Amino acid sequence: FLCVLCVLLLLQAVALTMALIFEKKTSALFQSSIREGIKHYYDDLDFKNILDYVQQKFSCCGGDEYKDWGVNQYHFCNGTGPLACGVPYTCCVRHKVGVVF
Repeated sequence: FLCVLCVLLLLQAVALTMALIFEKKTSALFQSSIREGIKHYYDDLDFKNILDYVQQKFSCCGGDEYKDWGVNQYHFCNGTGPLACGVPYTCCVRHKVGVVF
């Protein structure tokens, strides 16, 4: 039993070391994946539902900020559609039920 615990402790130490070493690469990969997902937000219903849930649950907008939505063809500020320079409703902060700011 002690050997199993020692092996698990060693594996956790290795995992922590790897996480610290590759933190920037992992973060960059995550950010690029989010931006690519935002770019195709309306094309992929599964990703759209996941991102909508995350934005509502954590009161966030985009990967880093609301400007991330500028990569989406519908939210691009030079666009002519009704969504131009906007963000999805899930980015909006709700202080009270039914009230959107």
